Amino acid sequence: MYRSSLRYALSIACTLALLHCGSDPVRNGTPAQPLPFPGNTGGPADANDELALNTNVELNGRYVKGVRIDGDNFSASAPGQDVEITFAATGLSNVKQFEVRLRIEPEAAFDLAASSFAPLQPFISPPTSVERTEDGLWRTGGASVTRVVEGDATFGTLKLKTASGFDGDTQVRLQVDYFSIGPSFSDRDDYNANDLKMGIIINE
Repeated sequence: MYRSSLRYALSIACTLALLHCGSDPVRNGTPAQPLPFPGNTGGPADANDELALNTNVELNGRYVKGVRIDGDNFSASAPGQDVEITFAATGLSNVKQFEVRLRIEPEAAFDLAASSFAPLQPFISPPTSVERTEDGLWRTGGASVTRVVEGDATFGTLKLKTASGFDGDTQVRLQVDYFSIGPSFSDRDDYNANDLKMGIIINE
């Protein structure tokens, strides 16, 4: 009973912390839209060839020295499959919170309600661990309410559930549009898409 109450309290604390991560309103459902197949039609992956995406970025900030996406093969071939993306960082200092916002093209490739983020301790996330901002970004994050995180650490794994109509020819561009990290919601290192140039192509 005590452990259950403590876990619930920590989850509430994490939710409150993440609510302060950004001011954008969020939604928990992806707007209905037809799913294009960029791999066949010259969609966003082709249109953005000049914008190469990295999976490992040096930052040299106050609270983080580098951030990366682990793995080298991201693919799916049918609806209802999980595409797992693990986020990690190096050179952490005095970190208790982080936030990641993703731009997904086409957004309809994934089912927002069925997707989730599994944080690695000591980080925790609220029950609704992936949300959609008003400007169409997918937002997740975590907070440590038990201790400060130092050195190198894995934040957790984002599990994106493929939506109806997804197949092996569906190509998706996933870019980190915003990354924020630090000891509190009011004291952060903040990085935008131009700072990071970070992401992956699914079914490349």
